[in-house]
Amino acid sequence: MSNICCVLQLVRELVSYVKDQQAVGVAIHWLVYIAQKVFNVHLGYRFKWGVKGPYSRGLARDLKAGNVRERCICDENLRLPSIREFLEDLRSTGIRLDKALEIAASYIMLRYDVYPKPPDPLEELLKKKPYITLREAQVIARVLNKYLVGLRERA
Repeated sequence: MSNICCVLQLVRELVSYVKDQQAVGVAIHWLVYIAQKVFNVHLGYRFKWGVKGPYSRGLARDLKAGNVRERCICDENLRLPSIREFLEDLRSTGIRLDKALEIAASYIMLRYDVYPKPPDPLEELLKKKPYITLREAQVIARVLNKYLVGLRERA
C-alpha cells in the first residue's frame, strides 16, 4: 500500500534542497525510488524504467490527486537523517541536485532492477543518457558506493 503522507514529507525535504518546482516534480520519483531501494523505506510504489529513469505511475497518480487530508501522518520510518546525509553528499559533488538524483536513481535501477541486467550499468547509463558525462556518472557512483553496501547483500 502506498503512503502519500510519507512521500509528502520527502517532497518537503527535497524542496529544501531544490528550489525549481519543475525539477522537484520529476526528482521526487527518483528520491522515492532511492528511499525505497537504498534506504529500505516501505512506501509501496512500483517503478519501471521511464524516459528519464525510474518512474512510478502510482506515485504520479497520488501526487496529481492532491486529496491529502490536513492531518497527514507518516507512520513509516523515513530514515530522514540518512536521506539528508545522502542529499548533502550529492550536493557536495557540484552537480545540480536534480541531475545527481537522476544519475543515482537511473544507475541503481540499471544495476539492480532491469532485466536483462547490463554487463556494465555505468556504460549503459551513458548510452541511455548521452547528456551525462562519464565524470558525472563516476562521481555519483562513488557517492552511491557508501550507501549501496546493504543493497548488495539483499540483491
